[in-house]
Amino acid sequence: MLQGANCLNLGHHLGLDNYFSSPKLFIDLYNEHTTATGTVRVNRKGLPKQILKQSLQNQEVAERRKGPLLCVAYKDGNRRPVLPSTVARAGYDNVVNRRGQNIRKPSIVQVYNKAMGGVDLSDAKVYTYLAERRTLKWTKKVFISLIGRALLNSYILYSKNVEGRVLNRHSYNISVIESFVGDYRPSKIPRKRRSMQDIAEARNQPINGSFSRIHPLPVYMMAEETRRSLRVMKRAAMPMVEPPITLQRAPTRGPTKSGAQSSKEYRERLKAERPEEYARQLERAKTRNKKNRAEATDETKKASNEKTAVRMARYRERKKAEEAEKKTTRGGILAHEAQKEKWREEYKKRASAMSHQKRTAINAKRRQKYAEQKALETPVPAPAAEPVPTAVTDDPLDERSTTAKRKALQRVRSRLPANKAAAVETLASTVKTLTPRSKQRFFGKAGLGEEAAIGRSVLQSLQNCKNKSSASASIRRSLFPHLKSLSNSKKGKLTRTCPKTIRRLQAKPRKSRPQSIILAQDFFRQQAVILPHKKSVSKKTGEINTFLQQTLLQLHCEFLKQKNASLSFSCFAKCRPVTVRLLNSATFNMCLCEYCTNVWLKVTALNKSHSLAIRGEVEAVKTTVCSLESKVCTHRQCSKCGVDNFPATDPDKQMSWHRWEMKDVVFKDKQIKRKVLATKTGAAADLVCELKRELTFLSEHLFRARFQHARFLQCKESASNDGVAVMVLDFAENFACIYQNEVQSAHWHHQQATIHPTVVYYKCGHCGDVMTESVVAISDDLTHDHHAVHQFTKATLQHLQNTRQLLLQSVHMWSDGCASQYKSKGPFADLAHFWQDFGVTAERHYFGSRHGKGASDGESAVVKSAATRAIKANQAVIATASDMFGFCQNRLEVEPSRDGSCKHFLRHFIFTPSSSIKRDRDRQPLVIKGSQKLHWLKAERDGSIEGSYLSCCCPGVCSQECRDAVGPKHYFKYKEGEFV
Repeated sequence: MLQGANCLNLGHHLGLDNYFSSPKLFIDLYNEHTTATGTVRVNRKGLPKQILKQSLQNQEVAERRKGPLLCVAYKDGNRRPVLPSTVARAGYDNVVNRRGQNIRKPSIVQVYNKAMGGVDLSDAKVYTYLAERRTLKWTKKVFISLIGRALLNSYILYSKNVEGRVLNRHSYNISVIESFVGDYRPSKIPRKRRSMQDIAEARNQPINGSFSRIHPLPVYMMAEETRRSLRVMKRAAMPMVEPPITLQRAPTRGPTKSGAQSSKEYRERLKAERPEEYARQLERAKTRNKKNRAEATDETKKASNEKTAVRMARYRERKKAEEAEKKTTRGGILAHEAQKEKWREEYKKRASAMSHQKRTAINAKRRQKYAEQKALETPVPAPAAEPVPTAVTDDPLDERSTTAKRKALQRVRSRLPANKAAAVETLASTVKTLTPRSKQRFFGKAGLGEEAAIGRSVLQSLQNCKNKSSASASIRRSLFPHLKSLSNSKKGKLTRTCPKTIRRLQAKPRKSRPQSIILAQDFFRQQAVILPHKKSVSKKTGEINTFLQQTLLQLHCEFLKQKNASLSFSCFAKCRPVTVRLLNSATFNMCLCEYCTNVWLKVTALNKSHSLAIRGEVEAVKTTVCSLESKVCTHRQCSKCGVDNFPATDPDKQMSWHRWEMKDVVFKDKQIKRKVLATKTGAAADLVCELKRELTFLSEHLFRARFQHARFLQCKESASNDGVAVMVLDFAENFACIYQNEVQSAHWHHQQATIHPTVVYYKCGHCGDVMTESVVAISDDLTHDHHAVHQFTKATLQHLQNTRQLLLQSVHMWSDGCASQYKSKGPFADLAHFWQDFGVTAERHYFGSRHGKGASDGESAVVKSAATRAIKANQAVIATASDMFGFCQNRLEVEPSRDGSCKHFLRHFIFTPSSSIKRDRDRQPLVIKGSQKLHWLKAERDGSIEGSYLSCCCPGVCSQECRDAVGPKHYFKYKEGEFV
């Protein structure tokens, strides 16, 4: 609109209402040299979340600025508007006197009132004397609004140009109307009884015969002959002669109808008189509604659904009332049952096609509805009242008092014979003469009979089973078949032997398997991985939560194979430690393996379209190999297995799937390549062909990852030997030093701190068990390279040798395969000089590609989570890396016990300034060809390096099985400043 009016790039300032405004619109206008100020709705995209969530007191503001755009949230009583502006400044600027009190208002409010005041005042003046009606067609309403604004503009010109007394708006409007009407008066209509047609034609006239005070367009009240003559004169292009205007007398108006009722009557009349036009209108309405539903926003859909729910509830209530008034017949009942059966079958068909999540949501909603209905039907217990003297019995029909009952009992006893046998006979005869219903009430009231005794015994047994559910399996196995036999019994009675059998049974305690439970708990901790997330740390205990990568059923099968233990699945699931969580409990599944994820996405798509029972990428690989533990099969050297054994599918079926791949994207006006999740469509044959190519490589990939993980556990156990230390190294994501109460100008100048945790396993000097110590290096150097790793390793070894008094002989370092930090020519050169630098032999082990989550990731999560919580609680101010080191050293450091007792977990922090990291070391780099395939490197004292395809942790001569799995070893010799 502004471009069409040529209003941009002229330096104008716009005032906008919240219906039109958005942060993006303000930025676009600013780029066109047009400033703007207005209000904005809180659900618009691009608004800063801080000012929306921050709680404000009265007359308090929250301000955020991004570039030229300033967003201000202002609390004014019950209102909290959000005002964006590209011209206003932050802070308070003026003081307003409101009802005798001085109120401070932000400067942006004054700018907004100045920009929007004219628009609001114009609307107020126009609608003061504007005769609009809701029932008018929109074209007429627009025309009347234009007439009203023209009338207001003419009054403004009149008030500025007239000399002397100025008429008010009302008098001015009356004079304009009279100038149009002139000397014409309404024609006299003789008093007579008018027909219904005349009343219907003049239904808009006042009841008392007077005329409306305000007539926006006097031509509306012209007679039909006058309007026809005007049209004829216009067609003939004749000079316009003012015709006489005949005003009609207002007939008596009946009771007013609502717009909905008038529309309903119009549709019914149209349906009866012109069915073809009615059908065309329905078709147009259907097309219009379909278009509106397609273009509707989420808010519009939500509001429409709520209105529809209310309307359908009213409709069902109305139908229920109509059905209640109808007479019930046998045919109606049968028809209703048939309709219910039809609905039931349709629901079964829909339910079979629903997903598990949707069925669960529907069942939960239905249960909540039934619970609410039951709560409404359950009577609320009355408050305890004062005891009344008259006791009320359980039988609602017996309203006698206690005295009356006592006297009646005395009369019966006095009439009975003195002989007990005769008295019993008399009572038995009296009971026999009772009706069956009275007999049932009598035995139930007195608690007599064999059925009552059996019932009491069964209830007692059930209560015992409930109280001792874990130790009463034998009682339940005997009791429940008896309860099931009630459906086959004539009178629903229990057998005589049931209570006796239950009394004889004795609860047998279940067998305890402490060793199997301990093995299962250790197995869970070994199979879980650690994610470097701050939210994965417990706030109460500070322990890191680990996550499983497989389902419980798959883990149970592997546990039975590896440990050779007899443990049921339910007991195995109960043994899962609290800190070991399922993978679906994580907030986001991040840092996943690209190869495994692509195969999992394709298998998921095939499971949905072809109903394949393949649970993830591991089972997909298992369908193509004889065994995942066999190197011959996983490296595709076996003649019995292969990717051709993958289950067959319908090759011509069209389907879609997802895949992570590299694509060209535009970032900051540059075209770069990024990894994105793409959606592909095609035949199932194309998907299976692509899946088989990936499975060919994935089997070797999974074998290598699982083998390296097993070797890490074996190497970790070897840390119990003297002089051996196992280290797990990894860089964490830099920690941003933020503030809790931060000013606006400090938002873009946060300092960062480098965190490099090293988890060390070594032998405890007291008990000989494996001890774990986390040495966390914090530095203000933000370059993550092998020079920083060398300095961190040096500080860690000095701490172990000097502080912990360890006599180290060999060090096993485990890490991922990051080239700039651990696996390139620079780290290889440092490994060759390890004995010269530290006097210790070293071995480098690398986890499987993209499967390198270790204990160091958990330590980084603990450190960053504790620091973030302290900043939020205003317990610490962390502005630099040195502040971060001071906080961690005071709050998180774990030192050995002073009394000399064993403590198998320690934590120590080291601060490494950037000045201590030397990057100009005179050291020849070592280039090893094909180093990406090597996962184990061992440095000797003479500088030679031994490497292999997989890790070897054998203490002496390798076994044949290890040599087959590890493969041939390669040697790299250091000689005369070069590696050959």
